[in-house]
Amino acid sequence: MCSKKQSDQKRRQAELARRRQNRLRNPEGWQPPPPAEAEVLDIAPIASPDEPAEDRALFDPTARDALCANLQAELALVQEAFDLCARGEPHAALDRLTAIARKSPYADWRLFIRGLVPFQRGDRAAAREAWHRLEAGRRPARIAITLDRVWDAATVGAAAPADGTSGVEAAAVNLMRRASLLAASREIAAVRHRDEERTFSASQAALAIRLEKHYRPLDFDFVSEFSAACRALAFGQADDEPFLALCRSTAGPADDPRNTRLQFIHLQRFIDADEQVRQGAREYVDRDLPGLTHLPEPLRTALASVTLERAASSLLDREDGFLQDLTPQEERVCQRLLCESLERHPRNLRAHESLIDLLATRAEEDDSRGDADRALIDAKLAFVGQFPDQYEHVRDLIDRFIAAGEFARAEPLVKSLTEQRTGDMGSRATPWRFELLRASSRAAADDSLPEARGALEACITAWPNWMPRWWIPFLEAALLLREGNEAGVTAALDVGRRESPDDLTSDMMLHEALVRLKCPAPRIEPIRTRVQNAAKHNAIDSPIAPLAHVACFFMELERCGIPLDGEDHPAFAIGRAFSRRLWQDGTSTLGSVSGGVSGLPVNDPGFWAAFRWLATHDFFGTVSPKREPKGFARLADNQPRAAAEVLEWLTRTAPSSLTTRKAGKRLTLVEKFIATEQNPATAQRLRGIVMAARKAIEADQERERRARFRSAGRGLAPPGRALGSSNLPPLLQVILERGGPEAVAEIVPLLLGPMNEKNAKRIAGLAARLGISEEEMIDLSER
Repeated sequence: MCSKKQSDQKRRQAELARRRQNRLRNPEGWQPPPPAEAEVLDIAPIASPDEPAEDRALFDPTARDALCANLQAELALVQEAFDLCARGEPHAALDRLTAIARKSPYADWRLFIRGLVPFQRGDRAAAREAWHRLEAGRRPARIAITLDRVWDAATVGAAAPADGTSGVEAAAVNLMRRASLLAASREIAAVRHRDEERTFSASQAALAIRLEKHYRPLDFDFVSEFSAACRALAFGQADDEPFLALCRSTAGPADDPRNTRLQFIHLQRFIDADEQVRQGAREYVDRDLPGLTHLPEPLRTALASVTLERAASSLLDREDGFLQDLTPQEERVCQRLLCESLERHPRNLRAHESLIDLLATRAEEDDSRGDADRALIDAKLAFVGQFPDQYEHVRDLIDRFIAAGEFARAEPLVKSLTEQRTGDMGSRATPWRFELLRASSRAAADDSLPEARGALEACITAWPNWMPRWWIPFLEAALLLREGNEAGVTAALDVGRRESPDDLTSDMMLHEALVRLKCPAPRIEPIRTRVQNAAKHNAIDSPIAPLAHVACFFMELERCGIPLDGEDHPAFAIGRAFSRRLWQDGTSTLGSVSGGVSGLPVNDPGFWAAFRWLATHDFFGTVSPKREPKGFARLADNQPRAAAEVLEWLTRTAPSSLTTRKAGKRLTLVEKFIATEQNPATAQRLRGIVMAARKAIEADQERERRARFRSAGRGLAPPGRALGSSNLPPLLQVILERGGPEAVAEIVPLLLGPMNEKNAKRIAGLAARLGISEEEMIDLSER
């Protein structure tokens, strides 16, 4: 027995159902009318008695034989144009009609199709503009009038209610049509239209095209967004027929109404579609964009530039690497596309970078440093002209001009860099480095020594605050020596030796000044010999400070962009002696430099700059990643700054050594130090070292995992043995059980072949079809 409350509820539900049925059965009640275009779909063409034979032949095949050969050819063009319009290719349809002359009997049909194309897009004004010139009474004019009338009937919400129809009824009709629009949209997502192998099936594409044609005038914004969402779903799937059908038969956005650019982007996914990609780019740039007059001119030029740049990049960024397997002709095509892209929009950053990468690669292959090198310099100048904040390219241009002795061309770039007040050390040191190298260049000849004097004075004026000023007196002494002022040389050297912290640093700075300012070799050789002897006879109980001062001096020079000159430079002997001294692996000759015993100045920032210099030069060959000296290991295990430099060295030279437990402890030591470091620049650099080391560890682990995975396919049964689960590796056993011999035959060539991205995706796809997870594959491979 049910309660009274439940009985009342059932009674009310029954009453509501009865009333609903009565409303539906009442013939005088309001019923939603069918769509206005439904009656047009059933109209059959009927020829009028006085209709021209040319019009009758379009619908009556028996009347075609009466036409002459020329008219039959034009009739075929008209029919083909109608077919193209039906398939959603309006521009191709218009192309077919260009052969029909204005005085031809089929000129009206050409005019009718010119109006039909915008009519299909929903542009009624453009359709009327073409149709009002049709000859009244002929078949094209009658069809145009019918289509125009159907348009008025279909847009109920835009017109006032007809006689005898209230506004409430008109609103109800509009709501019912919108309900049918939503029902049609939901129908596309119905389960019966889905396909397991496709994100968006062919039947869903057909329903989406039908929705676009029937409901676009009713709700333009919704239908546009819905069609765009359908195209996005179909874009990424392997079967591109649904996507191409949607692009042909649905209208795109305002900047790509024919979906030409979208198809061009879609084609970039395929390696063998380079020619189609370029054709798509040219069609959009040369044909579509000029007609989009509703877009601002700057936007059209930017769209053209981006499209051309992407067409070139699709060829440059192949899977095998930049410029891999490109012919010289293809390289020239890419260069022309990028140059045209920059002509249309000079501030296209990606086009500049791609062009510079292309020309830089060609310049490396061109040993003569001729046209390719000049083209690269011109491209970089154009780039920094549009983007002055690209400091790396500005400095590269300055270096190129300095190396070529073209200081006049480099000077404007140096001034521009100085005026921008950049924060990075390399840019701030560029004016000083420029003036120093100009002084070095001018000191080579006696007649240009006054210019060298001016350049050296400018160099001292621009001296960086982090660079030790001990070097200035030695530079003055070297230039005075070139000028023949021996008395001035003696006075400058006295000042330099008083300011310098030790004799070894004085000798090294003097040697570097003499070399830089082109002093005679007889004055340089004694200094070189003295420095090399000091390095050779350095003892394990000698003070470490002189070596650290010299190393710190050269570290600052290299940070400012002045590298060591030649492998026989005495700084290399200092570097080897300093490295051995740190690991206590040097020659035991007591008191060779200045005597005494000192510990490592780990609290001195200059010492860590010196240690960084050693790590930058791979410790001058005194350390092997697989066998570290005890002193080296002790320093790296206990000092976070030393651990960071060693990690950076291993990341660059031996990343496989980072997976050891010792390297893991050093990473933890550095990470703890970063949390307490007060200097933001130091903390940022150490954080970058840790991040690079972590990435190198992940890459090495991934290589090992892939190697184990590939080894699972190596133990295959010999040809004479039967293919069974007992003589297969564990991974292939599972594949045989779940997919049969066909699955094994499919995966074995992939396991034995090169482990590239394409094969990895195919293996992952096969495993997914067989229900094998990635973790399960790794586990089976390791057995």
